[in-house]
Amino acid sequence: MEEDTRDEGALLEQLSSVLTELQKNPYDLAKHHEHIRLASSLPGMEEQAISAREMMVETWAAPEDVWIPLLDHKIAAAGNLTTEGFNEMTTWFERAEADYFSIEVLSKHMDFILNASKSGSDEIQAFLTRDTVRELLKEIVLKGSGHITKCNVLWDKWIAWEMECFSGSSHTPEDIARVQATLLSRLHIPHSGSDNALQEYSTFVSAHFPDSSYEELLVTASKARSEPQKKFGWRERWEISIQQTEDSPATYAQYIDYEWRRPDPTFLVPLYERAIAATAARRMEPGGEETLQRFWAGLYKAVQKSAEMRAKALHIKRSKKRRDEDMDEEVLEDHEDLQARATLVIMRAIRSVPFSSSIWASHILNAGISATNDVTATVTSVDALTDRALELLQLKGVDSEGFVEIGLASADALKMRLQTEDGADETIFGGIVTTLPKCIDAVRQASKDGDRFLRLEQYLYAAYTKLIQGADFGELAVDLWKTTEEHYKNSYLACTLRVTDLVQRGETVQARDVYKRGASRPLDWPEQVWDNWILFEHIFGDQSTLEAAQEVVDKQRAIVMKKRQREAEKAAEAYATANPVAVPTEAETVEEQPQDENAMEVDGGVQDNRKRKAESPIVKRVAQEPTQKKAKSDNTTLKRDRENSTVFVTEMATGTGQDEIQQLFRDCGEIREIKILEVDNEPIVTVEFTERESVPAALTKDKKRINDKEISVHLAWKSTLYITNFLESTDDTEIRKMFSPFGKILDVRWPSKKFKATRRFCYLQYTSPAAAQAALSLHNKELAPDQRMSVYISNPERKKERTDAGADQREIYIAGLSKLSTRADLEQLFGQFGAIKEIRIATEGDGTAKGYAFVEFEQESSASQALSMNNHELKKRRIAVTIADSRVHAKHKNDEHAGLTRKAEQRSRSLRVKNIPADATDGLLQQTFEKLAPVVSVQVQEGKGEAVVELKHASDVGKLLLLTEPITFNGAALELSEESASKAPSKPNAAFVPRAAGSRPRAGLGSKRPGAGAISASNRVPVPASASSAGGSGKNQDDFRNMLLGKK
Repeated sequence: MEEDTRDEGALLEQLSSVLTELQKNPYDLAKHHEHIRLASSLPGMEEQAISAREMMVETWAAPEDVWIPLLDHKIAAAGNLTTEGFNEMTTWFERAEADYFSIEVLSKHMDFILNASKSGSDEIQAFLTRDTVRELLKEIVLKGSGHITKCNVLWDKWIAWEMECFSGSSHTPEDIARVQATLLSRLHIPHSGSDNALQEYSTFVSAHFPDSSYEELLVTASKARSEPQKKFGWRERWEISIQQTEDSPATYAQYIDYEWRRPDPTFLVPLYERAIAATAARRMEPGGEETLQRFWAGLYKAVQKSAEMRAKALHIKRSKKRRDEDMDEEVLEDHEDLQARATLVIMRAIRSVPFSSSIWASHILNAGISATNDVTATVTSVDALTDRALELLQLKGVDSEGFVEIGLASADALKMRLQTEDGADETIFGGIVTTLPKCIDAVRQASKDGDRFLRLEQYLYAAYTKLIQGADFGELAVDLWKTTEEHYKNSYLACTLRVTDLVQRGETVQARDVYKRGASRPLDWPEQVWDNWILFEHIFGDQSTLEAAQEVVDKQRAIVMKKRQREAEKAAEAYATANPVAVPTEAETVEEQPQDENAMEVDGGVQDNRKRKAESPIVKRVAQEPTQKKAKSDNTTLKRDRENSTVFVTEMATGTGQDEIQQLFRDCGEIREIKILEVDNEPIVTVEFTERESVPAALTKDKKRINDKEISVHLAWKSTLYITNFLESTDDTEIRKMFSPFGKILDVRWPSKKFKATRRFCYLQYTSPAAAQAALSLHNKELAPDQRMSVYISNPERKKERTDAGADQREIYIAGLSKLSTRADLEQLFGQFGAIKEIRIATEGDGTAKGYAFVEFEQESSASQALSMNNHELKKRRIAVTIADSRVHAKHKNDEHAGLTRKAEQRSRSLRVKNIPADATDGLLQQTFEKLAPVVSVQVQEGKGEAVVELKHASDVGKLLLLTEPITFNGAALELSEESASKAPSKPNAAFVPRAAGSRPRAGLGSKRPGAGAISASNRVPVPASASSAGGSGKNQDDFRNMLLGKK
């Protein structure tokens, strides 16, 4: 007993603490649930539990498990109902039904009405006439009819009451007709109990209508339920999935996407209602809150779509009737009703997700659209909603993006009423330039980084300079960019925009000062500011200011490079610590496979059937002789391990030969191959051993002397960099330009994009490890906002951790993205399907999204599930989601497309390229053609000096063929021809097969029926293999037909 008392005391302490927290922040949903739980668990605290529920429903939209006990309490407390008490209870039920869709709440509401009509006081019974009850029940049933698997519960209650009233009456024709209409109306609704409803209708008709009309009435009823039954059948598989996954939000999302693709939006609204209710019950789960917000936004769009469909239907109806005042009034009333429905959805959503910036933005915009002609009232309304939204979002501590969305919506809501017949309205303009600064302050307070794109600042600047013609707000504009630069000290955009404004005003001295400050700060994109400053001095400065600017830029560049190098080293150390290299204990024997294109190779030669790699244009091959004859092939051979079995020998005397190199390493192990290369007239030697165990002994030859000159020996991979995440437009020339300052480049190898067009990495090989180490300073260099290049030493032991092999079916391609889409948006949208490995968003020069992105998951199943987001709306744009890999598309693509087979369609977009240099690779050749037209893939054909280039558009084939200047690659002029023209329509050695010998019968003039003149299949004369459909013989199909028929 004493222990129970202590436990109860602890619960009371917790309860008191929760109440204190709720008084401070009534929007803490988790505390509300804890309040209800604690109060319900304490004996004798029933009133406190009810109070906890009432406290929650006053602030939040509550699910049915909160409402039903509260409604039961309210019904019990009402006692002997009066009309006033009945209306009060009806209000409670309406509040519960407005929060979330619930069949249980609707059913309880019906029970309340039926019980009141049967056992209520005389006053209630007089109030609840049969017609009143019927209308109330009908309204509730219609609310629940959208749930096509559970609405039967509501229909059964209504039908049972109707039949009870009918059995107690004298069965007048009006009563029979009314019950028949009720039963028939049920058949017009898609639901799972259609068969039972038809049987019920049949029973009623057979009992109360003449036998002569029974068949006709049943046929009419069967036709009436035919279309609803089809609609239910189309959706039955989704309803089964919903039941099997226990109302999973992910399954609802797929179901909703299916409905969006249907032409009839009837099911969208109730389906969203069900999805919202199911997700609200799981909102505390990971991703639940975000999913709930998306469903509310979707419901608002669905209501708007229904309004559009209704308006279109009314327009058609109106065009068929003469235009009169009654019709105009009907259209106006319907429009007002639809507007009220949209507003109601927004108000409900605010109660459910009060911290959703997108919902508040829709609410503010809706207020601007539905506002009256009183501009003062419009400004007051929008301003009040904006203040409330900012208050709640600050209470929650949302990120800056939410405040940006509120600011844009507020300004847009006012701007749509800015222009009048007399010009810009000053009251509205005042509202715009008042609400934007409030939102800008909120953005800056929300996070240290604020809005990197400075959207609200740019909007306000445009308002100052362009919204009112002839007005001068120059001081306000100058002050805006001054405070922006002071706040965003690390923003290249803030610096650039302020300079742009100052230059436009002719304040070049102040602009130079801004550049000086910006160039010395740790900006998010310093290269952009440095380049802009130098260009500024070229235009507005002189030689002295240009040299001074260049001196500052060079100094800052060195500081930044050194900082990046330190960061790269720290990252490499952390990576090495977290990912220790496992040394294999014994050699593996595997069947020889084609080399993976991600693998680092130290040579550019051809081995077995591997693709030859490109050599640097400045590398000259001096000598290449195999050290031993090729052994006979065996079924099982040792796997060739170039990366771990090769060393570099540098700093040799000119003229050093292969024999001297072989003599130096003779005692280290069996040598597979020696290559002597020349880079800038300096010899470089690669020595590849048969086994990796020979390398440690070879490294001991470092600092030995050959021809009286000390040589340097080091591992090949230590001078090789793995570079990734650079800009999509970066090519071989740009990579060499960025990395050449750190040392001599031996080679740059690019992956083929034949199977994966999204590959964006390369291997760069220096002549010394010191150069590779120095180049690590480029790691994390920001080439564009939010895009930092990654540079690593290409350790082959960790190659599998970097490779994209196997990612083909784990990666999705998203098209149709809004320019405002961010990495966080995609993480939030696709994170619900599984762990995300990488997100890549293509960006413009200003950092905004180009409109497409790639998301790579850890698991293939996650990518498959993510396809359900196809046609999903993100940032007011509908996106397309597909598997990124072209080979996966090929599995699902029809063989025929637009009259062409897939291969023929590809050939129509392809070029055959001849006269290709021997060092050409897929990657380098693709870079050449991508400068001229969008390229899908490139295939270099080894040994032929030819390649096939598949372009994205067939029209580009003709454009390239019409070029007057030849396309050059590594100094060679390429020859272009149509790939489709180079393909013969049939195999060159195939036998000619007359049409008469085909499997499909011929028809029309000239065809022969089987008979005396025809030959059976068994008696056909075999066609010689050398026969041809065209050639020097000059014979045609009639000649062959005569031959087969025995004619000469």
